[in-house]
Amino acid sequence: MSRKNLAAVIAVCIVVIIVAVVIRTQAEPPTVADPVVTFADPNLEAAIRETLNSLQGDLHASKLADLTSLSVVGSEIESLAGLEHCHNLTLLS
Repeated sequence: MSRKNLAAVIAVCIVVIIVAVVIRTQAEPPTVADPVVTFADPNLEAAIRETLNSLQGDLHASKLADLTSLSVVGSEIESLAGLEHCHNLTLLS
């Protein structure tokens, strides 16, 4: 194989690798940060924190994924705003 042909083959290989990397990078979904979730009603937040045993610090969306049931009987909750972030909540009483 001549030097000219070898150079052409190497150039084609480099182009193929670059195209493959670009396609793969575009195919991967962007990473989403783990946002802090806030609740309008402090009583709702307190009930959620108690259930998750997470009494201090920020409540992140990933932590709310652990919440599958929530009992708020007698908690005097006036707003459910923020509860939409509890995607795995299946039982609310």
